[in-house]
Amino acid sequence: MICATVLNAFGALSPLRVSSDNRHLEDAQGRPFFLVGEAPQNLPLYLAIPEMDGYMADCEVKGFNLLWICIDGQRSVSKTTIPPIDRNNNLMMTNGWDIGTLNDTYFVTIDAVVNAADRHNIYCMFTPLSECEWMPTNIMHNTSNHWYAYGRFLGDRYKDKANIVWQFGNDTMNTDAQHPIVQGIKDAGDQHLMTVNWTAGDSTNGSSWIRKHYHGESWIDLNAWYQNARITGTGGPRAANGAPCYWQKIEYERPDPMPTFQTEAQYQKPDPADATDLSCRMEDYYVALGGGCGGQVYGSGMLADKFDYKTYKNSGGRLQTIHFKTLFTSRDWTTLIPDYSHTFITAGYGHLTTNTMDYVGAAINNAGTLGMAYCPKETTIMADLARFSGSVTARWYDPTDGTYKGIGQTPLPNTGRVSFTTPGKNGEGDSDWVLVLETRVTQP
Repeated sequence: MICATVLNAFGALSPLRVSSDNRHLEDAQGRPFFLVGEAPQNLPLYLAIPEMDGYMADCEVKGFNLLWICIDGQRSVSKTTIPPIDRNNNLMMTNGWDIGTLNDTYFVTIDAVVNAADRHNIYCMFTPLSECEWMPTNIMHNTSNHWYAYGRFLGDRYKDKANIVWQFGNDTMNTDAQHPIVQGIKDAGDQHLMTVNWTAGDSTNGSSWIRKHYHGESWIDLNAWYQNARITGTGGPRAANGAPCYWQKIEYERPDPMPTFQTEAQYQKPDPADATDLSCRMEDYYVALGGGCGGQVYGSGMLADKFDYKTYKNSGGRLQTIHFKTLFTSRDWTTLIPDYSHTFITAGYGHLTTNTMDYVGAAINNAGTLGMAYCPKETTIMADLARFSGSVTARWYDPTDGTYKGIGQTPLPNTGRVSFTTPGKNGEGDSDWVLVLETRVTQP
């Protein structure tokens, strides 16, 4: 069941900034922002302006607060001779792929996206130049001055809009075009946060941190990572090097950290290796409990060329996002520290490898008031209750429907190590549960 309302910690949106510990995002008043993203990259091409409020409202109800949108779209049959064009047949450029001939009427559609998102407490993570949409030759037919002018146009137009984050690239990074766009945006006085979507073809290197520190892109503020971390919930990893818990640990432990999140993951239908609902939950919980600033940026091939939103809108993994968000935002999630040393969950935590399907993602705060452990399959784990500051209430949280299941006689004394066994099938018939241990009970 979907909640009728969504926790809203903001009211009017304000620009996001990086927290003082460089681990989280927060608004201008210092209130934490728990990132829960969706990826309707083609939205400007396939939704008419009157349809945008309905889509944004549905995203808000399901808990999404950030949408990754390509200003120029990202069609799966892209890199053709057909330039970006919106639902009202307004071309993005009046002369083919010449970025120096921007069509202001097309950007009225982009304005409508920004404004509709703002009305529904959603941030737009905009990609100005989607390298999945453009042929490299079309990119290079434009000069760096043209790309700079495009960036300056975007900065001038949107610098005063609160609900924007910039993400550059889209799988690849043509620096001859992307860097001038960045400079143009910044020279316009735009101060929104910036990151990249990039995979180097090497799953150890596909992160914004690498771009910042190895490629000299000092303007990057957020560590969005994309490292082929795609899993299936039924038969193991989609490919080698696929476990998000493994790669989230790498990004969390980088020196000079930035707020970290998984910017692209396996999508639900019609991805060739469709993500199950379980896969989507694993992506979310592994990132959040692994030290991320929220969950993944979740998406689906249904939001590609056909933009089959009616079929997609109630797919299971998407429906369950609200329960993921509610679990964390109803608690002081920013205090949680990943339990990579296994001093909290001391046994039964599985194997942290590049292709694991059994690892228990866990985190606990230094105050000893809150600890959580995500178990992706049926298991028994052992928790050290001496890590807590007082008696401990223990419950299992069903990530498929947001309900709790009590555990024996609680509260438990905060002494010694106690075993907890997952309580069988959850509401969807899978075996993943979240163990929630806290000294102050949070009401459902």
